[in-house]
Amino acid sequence: MGNIWEFAKNIEQEGQAYYTTLARETPVSELKGVFNQMAAEEKKHYDLFEALSQKKSAGREAGKDILGTAKQAFSSIAEGFTKSPVINDSESAYRKALDLEKKSVEYYQDALGKVESPDAKDTLGFIIGEEKKHVKIVEQIVEMVRNPKQWVEDAEFSHIDETF
Repeated sequence: MGNIWEFAKNIEQEGQAYYTTLARETPVSELKGVFNQMAAEEKKHYDLFEALSQKKSAGREAGKDILGTAKQAFSSIAEGFTKSPVINDSESAYRKALDLEKKSVEYYQDALGKVESPDAKDTLGFIIGEEKKHVKIVEQIVEMVRNPKQWVEDAEFSHIDETF
């Protein structure tokens, strides 16, 4: 199991570093908080995998509501929306974040079938749910960048927290 946890910790470290960079570099001030919160969640996930790798109980605490934070940020962006060419320049960075999140979900779902400990299964199930939330958020960001006018008109982000 050691290799599963080490790989999982590497995934979470990469995610934390990437979201920290996105928070620092995003031209959209409302997204800074979202990316910082996502980086903090990746750190918590790392800590859970660290506990599992040391065969300790991986207790989970409820974090801030990332979907609520994202919804507020999206609402704020939509209210004062003016298409910025700088946002379009960030699409590849946001797509990379989406790819990282999707790959982490796939890896953790695969790992779920390889672990036997109930604590490990519960922790992986919890983190899969968290990462799926991240996928939803980043999908909305990519959609906002790709097709901003339609994104504002459809306001799909207003229902982001209804899927979980």
